Parts: sequence; C-alpha cells; structure tokens
Amino acid sequence: MVNDMIYVFDTSSFVHAFRYYKEDIFPSFWKSFHAIVKAKRLTSVMQVYQEVASYGNNLSKWANENKKFLFTEPDENEQQIVQKILSDAHNRKLVPVSAHMKNVPTADPFVIAKAKNISGCAVAEDGFNSKGELKKNVVKLASVCKKLDVPCLHFNNFMRQERWKF
Repeated sequence: MVNDMIYVFDTSSFVHAFRYYKEDIFPSFWKSFHAIVKAKRLTSVMQVYQEVASYGNNLSKWANENKKFLFTEPDENEQQIVQKILSDAHNRKLVPVSAHMKNVPTADPFVIAKAKNISGCAVAEDGFNSKGELKKNVVKLASVCKKLDVPCLHFNNFMRQERWKF
C-alpha cells in the first residue's frame, strides 16, 4: 500500500472511471480499483449513489452491487459540516438552482463533508482543468475543498498519488 489515505469519490470521478477505463481494455486498472475499494480506502456518499443509480449503465449496475458497502448516509457531524458549507452564500453555488427547484439531491457538499469528517481526500473532476490543476474563480467541489482546507484531487492525480501505472 502506498499510503493509508481514504478517498471520497464524487459522481464525476466514478463517471470518468467507467467512461474511459473500459474493463475489457484496462483490466489492470480495475484490479487496482477493486483492491482499493476492498481495502476500504475508497468510499462515497448516498447522494452520489442517488445520482448514478438511474443511469442504466455499467456504473449504475456496479453502484447497486456496492451500495451497502461503499455509499454511506451522512452522520450527524457530516450533516453539520454540510450546513456550515451551505451557510456561506458563495458555497451555495455548489447546488444548482434547478436542483433546488426540483428538490434533487446534490452530492458535492456531502462529498466535501465526508472527506473533512474522516480526514480523507475528495476525488472529483469538478473545478479542475485538463491538467488536473485547480480552476480559478469558479465555485466547484475542488474550490470549496480548498477554501475549507480539505484535500481534493483530480482523478488522474488520485492515480498518480497511488502510483498506479498501466
């Protein structure tokens, strides 16, 4: 094991993995991915599950198979962190107006709260440029993580940190 960091995956990173790393083409990626899940070093939140469950693809199927093991409901401390995140008017931009209007769950504040609560690292595509660098002047998961001093990595930098090579 390279380190003992626990990663909290956002929807965007699961989508990235399932879209670009097809199991029949990248079996060694999936061996490493499943190993880190089995070691309980990768987790997520129920709001991410709710976002991906209805996709009707391999990600949905995988999420359903791993629902009880991988996706957690926020505990009391995480709920308080979410409230703190959303009490800042700037951070409320994490939740699109359409989500408010439709009462649709939005995972970003919960991913951040879980990462903060467990001293983990959020993994997301949101808020990073194509080089995995933080975008400036946007309110996305990565920028709110930075503001709250929560580690956050782009998916490719997550793989680099784990020293995965394929």
